[in-house]
Amino acid sequence: MRLLALPALRVSNYAARTSCCSCCEPSAVDRQVLFGDCAVCTLYGGVQGAVDVLLSPFAESAPDAFVSAERLPMPAVQGGLLALVWVAVALGLRAYNPELTRGRAPGALGACVATWLGSVALVEIGLFLLGQAGVGPGPLDIAEINFFTGSITVLGGWRWIVWQTGGSLL
Repeated sequence: MRLLALPALRVSNYAARTSCCSCCEPSAVDRQVLFGDCAVCTLYGGVQGAVDVLLSPFAESAPDAFVSAERLPMPAVQGGLLALVWVAVALGLRAYNPELTRGRAPGALGACVATWLGSVALVEIGLFLLGQAGVGPGPLDIAEINFFTGSITVLGGWRWIVWQTGGSLL
């Protein structure tokens, strides 16, 4: 009687992986930039909240002097949301590859801009669809749109500093 024979598995074809996807392999992720992106997004939300509190009396007394007199609702939460979405998009695009974050200027700039476009689109579309379904915060206001689209200045500045220093920040 013959038993069903399974083909022998060669260990070399199934190398051990340290992560569930190739974009998250430790050697392919610039951890300093990843953690810096999270910190910058979170701080961006906190600073926006503080500025809104400080400028609210002026915005209420002279709303014409401001582009948007509205305060950003829950800025710390929105900064955290931006951080989560930014990191997810960057990992999906493999934009944390050290060859991009520390390499030539066009690659570093392209990775940052592509991540920004993807994250802003995801957040804006997601909030809009949640609002349409009656689950989310409602229609987007100008303060939220400005917060997410304005993130390119702080994140681009952070990425420029990392790129200019070549990783010698810490």
